[in-house]
Amino acid sequence: MPNGDRLSQVFEPIIIKGLGSARLEIYNRWGEKMYETSDMEKGWDGVYRGKPVPEGEYFWILYYQISDTNGHINGTVTLIR
Repeated sequence: MPNGDRLSQVFEPIIIKGLGSARLEIYNRWGEKMYETSDMEKGWDGVYRGKPVPEGEYFWILYYQISDTNGHINGTVTLIR
């Protein structure tokens, strides 16, 4: 995640071929939504409301549609500065 070294400056999903639509949401440990986007070419830069968030683990959910199938996958991302 962002630390100024130009490596891994954003957390973003890998685009799946045939993806109809998708939405990425990121939450902190208290369930507060830190980030949301439907633009899969954008990623989360570790900022919330214009300020860098603390280091730590954040929970992500990727909702998607492929053909007529809706689903989701989830996991955690560790933010290190």
